[in-house]
Amino acid sequence: MTATSAAKPAFFKLAADACSIASVGLAACTISGFLGGLHWFFDLFSHFRPYYIPCAFLLAAVALFLKMRKTIWLNLAVLLVNTLIIATVLVPHMSRPALQAPPVFTVVSANILSINRHYRFADALLQRFDADLFLMLETTADWVRETAYLKERFPYTISEARADNFGILFYSKYAFDGGVENFTSPRYPALTVPYIKVEFKDTPLNVHNRPLVFYGIHTTPPVAGEYAACRDELMQQIAAEIAATADKDIIVMGDLNDTVWSRNFQKFLGKSGLRSIGSGLQNTWPTAFPAPLRLQIDHALIKGFEGFSGGIKTGAEIGSDHLPVVLQIAP
Repeated sequence: MTATSAAKPAFFKLAADACSIASVGLAACTISGFLGGLHWFFDLFSHFRPYYIPCAFLLAAVALFLKMRKTIWLNLAVLLVNTLIIATVLVPHMSRPALQAPPVFTVVSANILSINRHYRFADALLQRFDADLFLMLETTADWVRETAYLKERFPYTISEARADNFGILFYSKYAFDGGVENFTSPRYPALTVPYIKVEFKDTPLNVHNRPLVFYGIHTTPPVAGEYAACRDELMQQIAAEIAATADKDIIVMGDLNDTVWSRNFQKFLGKSGLRSIGSGLQNTWPTAFPAPLRLQIDHALIKGFEGFSGGIKTGAEIGSDHLPVVLQIAP
């Protein structure tokens, strides 16, 4: 036996072992995504379901080449489960008609990244999208000061500048009631995050001649148990408020640090009655990654607006690790 012929079986054994380990790991990630109700860490695996599909397909192809029957079936099962979960979001989204008329109004939300110094990014963004409302997240005192020129375009504004990545800044063409509210985690009272809650009446935004409530939100990222709990608590509080709100149109926009595939997000939609405008694949973060590897954690959600359609787009890079999100409401 030559050295070359002896190396082939060793190579195939190594490839088979690697394929088996990767396949079991992928199946474990898929299952873990269902266990978010048990522990916040498991919910992290739900965010990557779109990426499990090509991985499972590739591993199934390798297993087929290596004639690993059980591994083939394991990967096909992983592929099927994740495809079905994603289809439950994509199919309803794809069945909604695209905007057929010019938008009645436009809302822009941008997580600008607190250390970003591209203070004039809004010029190009607003030239492309004629926004009526403009929400900025992670705003510091510098951002409030450097974007004050926007008051010529948006005369109504509220803000809470912070140095901890949870500052918030809101510009509007129209007068509103309400302002910045602060949420404190019941379980972790040291965690307090601001959010916007405002109401519009008798403006072009009131397409049904009834009040419009706008929420601008930036939740804590699920990087630790207390942060994940604070995110979930804030979203559930807002969901309860929205569920109890009658005869008003509602918009929720911002960085929710959550994807449409997660248990928490679906619970938020179910409790509030909101519907997601995006498909979950308008991938907004992080911009340092190639587009297919990003996640959509910046969202636009609506409730009401009967007879109207919503459309979502992403803007160009603004020097942040997030892409801006643009919501358009049209007949």
